[in-house]
Parts: sequence; structure tokens; C-alpha cells
Amino acid sequence: MILYDAIKWKYPDATPNKDFVLRNDGDGPYIEQWNVRAPIPTEEELQIWWKESQKGRSFVPPDSF
Repeated sequence: MILYDAIKWKYPDATPNKDFVLRNDGDGPYIEQWNVRAPIPTEEELQIWWKESQKGRSFVPPDSF
């Protein structure tokens, strides 16, 4: 899984190093900081988003009420 691709698929307007910061200390990448107005994603969510990003589809958020 490419963490960056998963996050950008779900949150295409999120700015790296501002809205989220990724880090890798040698044991694999992880989210070091999360400043998106949403709960920090779980590993399961990230896997799903990454798989969806590989299909070439863009995330379309539901309409806000």
C-alpha cells in the first residue's frame, strides 16, 4: 500500500505536510500528524482507499446537508 495515494484518493484537496504528515522510521510508513477535519483513518480504511485508488476512480464525497 502506498499511504500517500490512499490519503490523496480519499482527500484530494489535502495538502501534504500541512493537512497530514507521513513518516517512515524504517518499519514502514505511518501518519505522524493528522490535521484533516475527520477522524484519523484506520489501517483497514487506508487499505480500502488504496485499493480504490488503483482502480483509477476518484472519490466523490456525498452531498452535504
